[in-house]
Amino acid sequence: MTLIDTDVLLDLVTDDPNWADWSIAQLEAASLRSRHGSYATSSTVPGGKSVHAVSQVGGSRTGVLPDFFIGAHAAVNELPLVTRDVGRYRTYFPSLKLITRDG
Repeated sequence: MTLIDTDVLLDLVTDDPNWADWSIAQLEAASLRSRHGSYATSSTVPGGKSVHAVSQVGGSRTGVLPDFFIGAHAAVNELPLVTRDVGRYRTYFPSLKLITRDG
């Protein structure tokens, strides 16, 4: 299973000229490598800890909570995440396997 960040889905909806082709390719690749089965459950504690860390250093809270939920879910379940938001995920979930344009 591969998780998909919202920014990748928005590329399709908005037909983003810089990202749509890459995002479509990543969704197709994720579909091919996906395994069927039930949804895994996870604790959102890592996400909550990361949100707290952002607030402690004065970070912006805009759009942060959904990113931390998906990041925590991916990290706890050791699932790859397709995203364009590399900085935030690398900072708060350093062990997370990210699928990005830059590899």
